[in-house]
Amino acid sequence: MGGTTPGSRGLSRRDFVRGVGAVGAAGAIGAGLDPDRGGDPPGGPQPPGGDNPDGPTGQTQPDKPDKPVIRPPQRPNVVLIVADDMGFSDIGAFGAEIATPNLDRLAHGGTRFTGMTTNARCVPTRASLLTGLYPTQAGLGYVTQNQGSPQYRGRLTDACVTLGEVLAPSGYRTALFGKWHVAQFKSGIIPATRGFERSYGPTSGKSPYFRPNLYRDTQLIGRPTNPDFYLTDAITTAAIDAIRDFSGSGSPFFTMITHSAPHFPLQARPRDIARYRATYRKGWDRIRAERFAQMRKAGLLPGVDQLPPRDRQVPAWSRVSHRRWQAERMAVYAAQVTSMDRSVGRLLRALEVLRIRDNTIVMFLSDNGASAERMGPTSSGAAVSAGQGPMRSGNSARIDPGPSDTFASYGMGWANASNTPFKSYKHWTSEGGLATPFLVSWPGRLPPGRVDHRLLHVTDVLPTLVELCDAQYPSSRNGTRIPLPEGRSFANALGPRPVDDWTLSRRVYWEHEGNRAARHGWWKLVADYAKSWELYNMRYDRAEQRNVADAHPELVSRLSAGWSEWATRVEVRPWLAGWQYR
Repeated sequence: MGGTTPGSRGLSRRDFVRGVGAVGAAGAIGAGLDPDRGGDPPGGPQPPGGDNPDGPTGQTQPDKPDKPVIRPPQRPNVVLIVADDMGFSDIGAFGAEIATPNLDRLAHGGTRFTGMTTNARCVPTRASLLTGLYPTQAGLGYVTQNQGSPQYRGRLTDACVTLGEVLAPSGYRTALFGKWHVAQFKSGIIPATRGFERSYGPTSGKSPYFRPNLYRDTQLIGRPTNPDFYLTDAITTAAIDAIRDFSGSGSPFFTMITHSAPHFPLQARPRDIARYRATYRKGWDRIRAERFAQMRKAGLLPGVDQLPPRDRQVPAWSRVSHRRWQAERMAVYAAQVTSMDRSVGRLLRALEVLRIRDNTIVMFLSDNGASAERMGPTSSGAAVSAGQGPMRSGNSARIDPGPSDTFASYGMGWANASNTPFKSYKHWTSEGGLATPFLVSWPGRLPPGRVDHRLLHVTDVLPTLVELCDAQYPSSRNGTRIPLPEGRSFANALGPRPVDDWTLSRRVYWEHEGNRAARHGWWKLVADYAKSWELYNMRYDRAEQRNVADAHPELVSRLSAGWSEWATRVEVRPWLAGWQYR
């Protein structure tokens, strides 16, 4: 059933969960099926219909189910918080020295999922998170640039529905605050036309924090004039205002908060930077070792007994030039994370004051692993400072990052520390690009203190919320048939009693810029662009240190065949070095 279209009616929660949970192509394979079977079910999404290259002509909605749904009382509210380019070990509850008391409270008050995986980059991850589909099925196989085919159109296709478009017809108030990044604003494909009744945020995928270009609902509103403006705070204020309004309406709500933090540019308030200025003078080697020790102590890394060596491209801290400047870079990054955490605290307090916290599910994750991307003299693009002077762009020891007129990133050494204990970074399909902390808190139902290691993927969020919110998933949108979500609901892992780990039965696949990977249960096949496959047993080697491809050629063949069948089904195209798909 996974990858095919449902029937002419909307799917009830029971039918939806039974169908997707039994044979969803992203790995929702029933326990009674062979977990080592290669390949995926046949089928796939129907070709996009009704796409207008000049943007939509008006707001569109998914077709409504024929019959009304009788729903139980007290359906949960949902707040889904997404960080941007944050590493696996960058919050306190996952080993960091960064002060994140509010995220830590979420973590310890609910479940820490260690096995959540992304699509290794902002745009494709958001496509899957919003739709439950693989990126190519949503028209976003790369970034928001048109690569010349429906799967790589660079904007959300009509042949899918978003979380807003599923939950709103099911009685939910819906809002999205922050980074949209599944279409350029000028396309007209914006939250307001894709199921979200309220929205606000930056128009760019790499917005400055002090003077970004902003939109509200359907209107561009330009750059802020308030001298105290800071993007992370503004996004949270807008979300809290909407939640206050929604809570008095008598309807449940779904609010998605998509922070830019801690994505470059490194810009933060001076007081937040100052608290970390001394912390990072010890260097990335000690930070990695300390984080690893904390993660091991917390039981977050089964099968990883020793800290892997630092990236070979990263020098030992003792040999680094400009150490004061290097420490300052990480101090600003940590300040951005702490600012985001403070906003999470404001949100939680608002829910408590409104007396709705117990029945509000709060989820938190990052859109990919830490970024080792470099900034140069022209990287700032159209960004402007909060003052009168020009932008000072680039990773230069002559420029201390942090102020509004700087545009820099924190570099590979600190990204390697952020991704402790994993290798590689955003863009790549090793765990350093894919893995994210995933926190779920629901005080009225989910007991505190759990750690869950099951394999999850961002496509799982939509089917989970369809089940928990007792919603209906439509069979079509504006007359265009849509595929079933590719993910698997993990709603039963959010109950009062633990449930068995289903990792053995999962199938998940990835491709980005020619980097590719496949998971069949605990086995992972992974390759960088134009390189040979490597094979890892993730139960015992999640840090991907012991390549066993030569010892298991039959497994390499099986997983490679599964990846190829998947790539054909979802219409992955070959990557050409030089920033385009063939």
